[in-house]
Amino acid sequence: MTETETIAAAINQIDEKKQKLKKAFDDLQSHRSLLSPSFPLSCKFLADHWDDDAMPNQELSAAFRYSPDPATMVLNAIDGSSKGKSVDVRRVFVLLMEALIEINDKNITLDTKEKAKKVADNWNTKINNKPFEALLFLHLLAAFELGSEFNSEELSRYVVMIAKYKQATLLCNKVCLDKERVGEVITKLLSIGKPILAVRFMYECGRTDGFEPVSVLKGYVKEAREAAERVCKEDKYSLKSQNEATDKEVSALRAVIKIIKDRNLEAEFSEERVEERVEELERQKAQRKRNVEPPQPKPKGRKRPRDPRGGILGPYMSPVAAGLYGAAAIPQPVCYGQQAGFVMPPFHPSYYSQ
Repeated sequence: MTETETIAAAINQIDEKKQKLKKAFDDLQSHRSLLSPSFPLSCKFLADHWDDDAMPNQELSAAFRYSPDPATMVLNAIDGSSKGKSVDVRRVFVLLMEALIEINDKNITLDTKEKAKKVADNWNTKINNKPFEALLFLHLLAAFELGSEFNSEELSRYVVMIAKYKQATLLCNKVCLDKERVGEVITKLLSIGKPILAVRFMYECGRTDGFEPVSVLKGYVKEAREAAERVCKEDKYSLKSQNEATDKEVSALRAVIKIIKDRNLEAEFSEERVEERVEELERQKAQRKRNVEPPQPKPKGRKRPRDPRGGILGPYMSPVAAGLYGAAAIPQPVCYGQQAGFVMPPFHPSYYSQ
C-alpha cells in the first residue's frame, strides 16, 4: 500500500468513527426519558402502555447500556413500585430485569446488591406455591447475581415451578445451581410427566451427559399413543373422544418434531416417521368428519282439517256432532231402492245400511 493510500484509509476510518459516534449520540437522545431522574415513574408508564405485540425489550436494553448505573435504576424502579403492585406492574418488573440480565452488568455495587437482597428476602416470603411469584424472585436473583445468597435446594424447587416459562432455563443457569441440582430439576420434571420440559433443560442447562434425551423423546411418543388409546376406551370410542385423543397426540408429536429439528437429532430419531404419524392422524380425523351424517329433519305432522267457520278441527267428528248445519234441517239418508223407477244393480254395494 502506497503512502497516499495509507493516508486515504486513515481518513476513511475517521469518517467511520464520526458516524458511529453520531449514531451513539442519537441513540442516547432517543432514550433520554428512560434515563431521567424520574425513572421510577416510567415503570408505571410501561404498565399503562403495555403492548404484547411490541414489547420494548430492545429499547430498554439500549437505554441501560448508556446509563452509568443501570442496576440502581432498575432497583429504584422496582422498589418504588412494589407497594400494591398489580399484575401489569409485575410484568414490567420481569421486563426490566430481563433487560438488565441481557446487558450483563458487571459493575453492580455492593450497596445495590444489599438493597436488592432485602427486596428478594421480602419477595421470597410471598412465593408459597405461586409460579409467577417464583418467576419474579428468580429474575431478581439472576439480575443482581444473588443466587449464592439463597438455599440451592429451595431454588431448584422454584425452578421446577416455573419450568413452563420460556425464561426458566436461562434463570436456572443464572442463579448458580450446580450440576447436581440441575439434575434434580430434570429428574423431578420426568417424575411429574413433563418429559418435553425435562429434555429442554437437558440441552439448555448442559446435562445431556447424565441423561438420554433421545430415549426420553421416544418414550414420550409411545406414551402419547397409549394415552390417546386410553382416552378413546374410557368413552367407548365416541366421536368426541377420538377427536380429543387425536388432538392431544398430534400436539405431543409436534413438540417432539420441534426438538428433533432444533437439536439436529435426525440421525438418532427419524423425524420423518413422526411426521408420517401426524399426517395419518389428521387424515383419520378428516375422514371421521366426512362420515358424520347430517341430522335428519323432523317429520312434519299431518295438517288438521280447517273448520269452514274458521280455525282448525280437532280429531274427526261427524258434521252433525260438530254442529256444521246449525239450525237448518239435517239431511236425511236416501235409499236408492225407494226411488221410483230405479233398480239397483245386483253387483253394486249399498251406500247406506238398510
